[in-house]
Amino acid sequence: MAWLICATPSYTAANFGAFVNFFAPQVVIDFTASWCGPCRIIAPVFAELAKSYPHVVFLKVDVDELKEVAVEYKVEAMPTFLLIKEGKEVHKIVGARKDDLLAKVAEHGGGTASA
Repeated sequence: MAWLICATPSYTAANFGAFVNFFAPQVVIDFTASWCGPCRIIAPVFAELAKSYPHVVFLKVDVDELKEVAVEYKVEAMPTFLLIKEGKEVHKIVGARKDDLLAKVAEHGGGTASA
């Protein structure tokens, strides 16, 4: 089962952190914005990764709807991808860098993508 969850405006920095920790040990967060062209370009890649790594939880956060969460995670540009393991940030990718995203998710997700 693939997990691709879009966070809603009802989240705050505090309860979003609890939400992420609930899904530990492996979470990948895509900080995005509706007006961001590179975000739209990389979105299908992120969705495919969610299908390929069903044991990893993939979250999308719209920075305009969840500004407090973006500030808490020190997001300054979009897209920004955070890879979180057991509640701790282990890697940050800034920009629509497909090759970096694929490599880090493979590393983070145990390198075992499903077909």
